Amino acid sequence: MMRVSRIAASLGVLLLTLFGPVTGSLAASPAEVIARDVEFAFRDAMELWAYREFWRLWEVSTSTSRFYMSQSEFADVMERGNARPAAGRRIEELRISATSPETAVVQARIGLEDPGTTTIRSLVRSFLFFYEDGRWRPQLSDFLGLSSYAFPLQPSAGPGVLNTPCCPITVV
Repeated sequence: MMRVSRIAASLGVLLLTLFGPVTGSLAASPAEVIARDVEFAFRDAMELWAYREFWRLWEVSTSTSRFYMSQSEFADVMERGNARPAAGRRIEELRISATSPETAVVQARIGLEDPGTTTIRSLVRSFLFFYEDGRWRPQLSDFLGLSSYAFPLQPSAGPGVLNTPCCPITVV
């Protein structure tokens, strides 16, 4: 009898040791929960853009954004865009700040690609998210602005003479 209660006590101590601290450490602060949820929403929106699912990106955006631009208008503008997320470099860095329980700012370094030249450029941009209808939603204007990013002109490579202030240089 003594042996059974000693085993039960040891088992109880073991369970408290294993699960006691875990339950306390799993509780996340409201800011951590917001940051996690906003990060998921941001990554989802970037994937929708990368896979050219513009109609879905329009649907997950804020109601204010959708009010100002129809789904077909948004898809047309995004389709004609100068830039798209670069494969393998979409999100390079990410920082999320909850500014209130209903708003958050995402600052991200993302890779953009020029579809015409496959030039890749890394840019830091901010995205505003609003908590609406039980989920975090982006503004369409953030994606419209990135889509219309104008890549710097690339110098043409070919034979000629490159004039520098000191002397002409022959380019072959």
